Amino acid sequence: MFVLVVGVSCVPSIVLGVHTGSWWKAAGLAGLAGVLAARVWEYRQDRLLPLWAEVPQGLALVAAATAAGALTAGVGLFFTGCFFRALYGTTRRTLAATLGWIALLGVSASIGSGVNWQEQFASQAFGIATARLLLGTLLAQNQAVVDNERLLAAVFDNLDVSVIVGHGQGTPALINRAARLQATALGLPAAPAAWHSAAEVYEADGVTRVAAEDMPDARARRGERVREQGLVFGTPTGGRRSFAVNADPLPAEAGPAGVVVIVSDVTARLAAEAELFYLALHDPLTGLENRTLLTQAMAGWLPTAAPEPGLAVVLLDLDGFKNVNDSLGHACGDEVLKVIAGRLAAAVRCGM
Repeated sequence: MFVLVVGVSCVPSIVLGVHTGSWWKAAGLAGLAGVLAARVWEYRQDRLLPLWAEVPQGLALVAAATAAGALTAGVGLFFTGCFFRALYGTTRRTLAATLGWIALLGVSASIGSGVNWQEQFASQAFGIATARLLLGTLLAQNQAVVDNERLLAAVFDNLDVSVIVGHGQGTPALINRAARLQATALGLPAAPAAWHSAAEVYEADGVTRVAAEDMPDARARRGERVREQGLVFGTPTGGRRSFAVNADPLPAEAGPAGVVVIVSDVTARLAAEAELFYLALHDPLTGLENRTLLTQAMAGWLPTAAPEPGLAVVLLDLDGFKNVNDSLGHACGDEVLKVIAGRLAAAVRCGM
């Protein structure tokens, strides 16, 4: 946008200038079109034109600056060219192009030295107004970019889940606050140190060690999209934490083999699920298996079991248990049930 505004601002000076003939105006418009085309190409390709292209660009700059005014529009064209070289080129090429274009602007100023003071004043005023517009536009755009970056950084750093952006070398490059806190809790080193070699990492069963090539970030670098991979990390205190991990490869323009990894701590969730599962199949007071578990076990075992004449179901009843509840209270009755359940469990052989 900046380049186009500079180009448009040059057109009135070229067309309305009284100190140049029609030939210079045509050459100026052609030179202006060439300079703008070069800038647009460099912007889209994200690189500079080849070195030999500096010669025709210099001639185009002389033509456009001479026709439009070397001290006004020419300076704008000069600035855009130098800015693109500083953005995409080497320091040596930027300095060489800057010095060369300054010399060319001097040539343009000497060619157009016949400008009277009224036209020069009008041209300067137009150039200052254009520069003010350009500067305001650039500052507004830059402020918008800064505000967006701050917003994204704030959102990224305040996510409840851990987000880790990794390099192709397998080291964390960018981590949010949740990930930093989680790394500290697990005793992991600070980025950019690799984490796998510094921690005990197991599969969801908590027994099988996970190889480095099977970690979510390594799989993502191979192009896989990892969903809900279960991992168990050992902690410095000897405990363990369970995590569900998603990982995706980043687009090629984000860097070679870059990945983003999202880690959710599911330790509490898995513990709650295990407790609910246990309570669904066991008596909450005694801890013995309940009727639901017995029915499921029998349904799966009886169709495949060999006939045994000694197979039986034993039903036990406690004589006088109602008197215990009535005389000593239900709390005492519950303790009696717990003691009897412990004795029954101790008396039954394993597997029964």
